[in-house]
Amino acid sequence: VIDRIDEKLYKDLFFGTGKYPLWAGYAIGYYMVEAYLETKKEKNWKKIFKTSPFEIGNVSKMVLCGTI
Repeated sequence: VIDRIDEKLYKDLFFGTGKYPLWAGYAIGYYMVEAYLETKKEKNWKKIFKTSPFEIGNVSKMVLCGTI
């Protein structure tokens, strides 16, 4: 999902158009960033803000799936 734009999916996730609860996309993003931050011993916010969403997505997926 993160590597392509799907307007309907975006609206469904972020605006709760019926298929998903309101704010679902924001909640998913929160947990992805939280999982990413668990892998960082030292949190350098300048570096974190410059981190690609693809890297955050890949790392958080590994954390949430239990592979790291």
